[in-house]
Amino acid sequence: MVSMSEKEIENRIEHCEKMADAHLEVGNTKMADKYTKEKYKWEKLLNELNPKLNEELRTYKQGYFRLLGVIDGISDFINNFQSTFDKNDDVYKDMEKLKEIIDKVGGNE
Repeated sequence: MVSMSEKEIENRIEHCEKMADAHLEVGNTKMADKYTKEKYKWEKLLNELNPKLNEELRTYKQGYFRLLGVIDGISDFINNFQSTFDKNDDVYKDMEKLKEIIDKVGGNE
């Protein structure tokens, strides 16, 4: 088995972050998700090498999932609120734009 240094793993994590961001910018969430999952795999390996980071990653993941829950709640609220308006109403159209942004942020696209 080939052993990797922490720096090599950190470089791979950074590469995955850049690739995920690049794919998100062009709207390719499927590939962005792939690189995000790959990043988490490398972070897990790095944490095995550095136990202190394990706690930080756990805290990060907890915050991430809480944020996803908030995003889902906002999306549900918009859907319910939007249903009270006519589709030609400006508020309805603005809500559509908000939903698009929330879907991009929440990875629901």
